[in-house]
Amino acid sequence: MNTIYKYLIVLLLVFSASDMVAQSNTMDYTFTFDKVTVGGQEINVNSAMIKNDNTMVWNQSNNGASDSTSYTITSASEDWNETNSTGTLHYEMSFETYELDLTILGNTTGITATLVFSENGLEEATYTFNINTISYQ
Repeated sequence: MNTIYKYLIVLLLVFSASDMVAQSNTMDYTFTFDKVTVGGQEINVNSAMIKNDNTMVWNQSNNGASDSTSYTITSASEDWNETNSTGTLHYEMSFETYELDLTILGNTTGITATLVFSENGLEEATYTFNINTISYQ
């Protein structure tokens, strides 16, 4: 019986260590853009999205007004090459009663992003934007 407990403890330690490694491998960055398309309408808004650990913050400013919204990342998939900013980043996030789905695609022609807001499983709004700059922390 003691052997079983020892194996369980070793397994728990291994799983805990693998979770810590996975978290430390997530990428942190800031990207900027100056236009958002929503509902077929293009809106000029200076924006920065900052990813840090399990948080994504969207800072916006337009005509002297500014706003900052923080989203909690609940799931992440990062297949990204920092050297040439190509690949796919996908995040599921939450904010108040909303679920959000952010997909960032980078290729040789540039970087685009799509942010979908849903509530109770129903899509509420889709935002698309072309990323101007990206910097890695």
